[in-house]
Amino acid sequence: MKSFLATYKITSLLVLVLFTLQGYGQEVTASIDRDSLLIGEQIELQISASADPEALILFPEGQTFYPLEVVNESAIDTLSKRPQLSLRKTYKITQFDAGDYLIAPQQITINRNPYTTEAIPVRINDVVVDTTAQGLYNIKPLGQKAPEPQSHWPYVLITALIAIGLLVYFKRSREKKRVISPFEEAILSIERLKQIEVVEAASIYYSATSIFKTYLHRRLSLSTEQRTSKELIGLLDSLGQNEPYYQQTKEQQTGLKELLNRAELYKFAKQSVTDEQRSADLLLVSQTIETYEEGYLRKLEALTIVPQKKNRVKQRTIIAVSTLIIVLGSLGVYGYLTGYQNLWDSITLNPFKKSYEQTWVSSSYGFPPVSIESPEALFRNEEGFSWSLNEDLTVSIRIEKSQSESEVDFVALSEAQLLRFEEEGFSTILPKSEIYNTKEEVTGYHSFGTALDAAKNERSFDHLIFGGKGFSQEVVITYPTGDRWAEQIAARIMESIKVTTEL
Repeated sequence: MKSFLATYKITSLLVLVLFTLQGYGQEVTASIDRDSLLIGEQIELQISASADPEALILFPEGQTFYPLEVVNESAIDTLSKRPQLSLRKTYKITQFDAGDYLIAPQQITINRNPYTTEAIPVRINDVVVDTTAQGLYNIKPLGQKAPEPQSHWPYVLITALIAIGLLVYFKRSREKKRVISPFEEAILSIERLKQIEVVEAASIYYSATSIFKTYLHRRLSLSTEQRTSKELIGLLDSLGQNEPYYQQTKEQQTGLKELLNRAELYKFAKQSVTDEQRSADLLLVSQTIETYEEGYLRKLEALTIVPQKKNRVKQRTIIAVSTLIIVLGSLGVYGYLTGYQNLWDSITLNPFKKSYEQTWVSSSYGFPPVSIESPEALFRNEEGFSWSLNEDLTVSIRIEKSQSESEVDFVALSEAQLLRFEEEGFSTILPKSEIYNTKEEVTGYHSFGTALDAAKNERSFDHLIFGGKGFSQEVVITYPTGDRWAEQIAARIMESIKVTTEL
């Protein structure tokens, strides 16, 4: 029995020593960069573990920080602390609800032995609202309704009604204030006299002559009120001699003299008159007044309206001439700065100039691809790809493949294109040829020259040929000869050509 107890004590002591030696030098720590933050901000939590270089260390994985959430976790950093190995891992965690929280203890496994960190308190603060920069109001007593938002429609309606009322008032005031012209007043007065049925003619003639004298006084500013019939006739004769607008025929003058004489007789001698004579005399007064009114209007037009029309014509002429001078001057300056040929092309709306100055399209066509820049994208057709501007400037790309392993025959392809030109109606074709190299130092064949199209207009052409074993690539450009914008378009297209000569 004593020997058994002694053996048990020795065994327990050895186990305790082994566990002590196994845990020697192993350390686990956790730390955060701050313990207070706002909602949505992130905390950096670092967990470090130190152990022997041969030790197997496992860090926490996944959402083990509840109620806080892991946003991101870094790779494990290895720090050498001889004779030990130190490992560190960083976690970014957050929380979207305000309050006090504890970062739960985390378990780290070293050589299958678990180690835990201490719980770490964290405070999540709510977003601070600044109430000093806004208006505050007293608390409404219980049961009191909040005021409803005011509508502006009643005020708008009242304002509209007031405006309509003022408009109607001023319109009626203008109608009331409208002054009847002397001519209208005289004619209306004569018409009223015609409707009066009286036996005594004196009052009718007295009223008629009075109306006539009042018209002459108001319209022509003549002193006629206190003049006798003879004096009035002499005044009107003098007016007709001095003012051509008021000249009357001899019949009118004779009729007016007889009317005024009869008016004198009827006024003083109380002679009677027939209804027919009275109506004829009233008609004569109306016609005489109309004659003088026409003369007055002609004089008014001659003195005011005609000069105004002349002034307006003069002003318009000055404005037109000034505008023309400004436009011509501006065009002259523009032509001096950019060239008068460029000015002429702009005025005549040269389509090639517009195409050259617009935004160009860069694209690749076919296989092996041919890349070019052009005013507009080329369209696919039976022979390849093409684009034309008013049928005067054309661009086409043709790519052909064959089973032959021989190199492309540049001369044969060039002659075939010349035959196509003849089929299209070209004549007097004068071709030239040369070896052509692109910017990428790809060698090809360049056939170029001039020809007459079907309308006998001179056209220039450029035919570029590239290729390799079993395929050929051709670019054909035609354009009017002598048009510098068309020539610049062709040159720009040729400079932009990029070809791939490998299948």
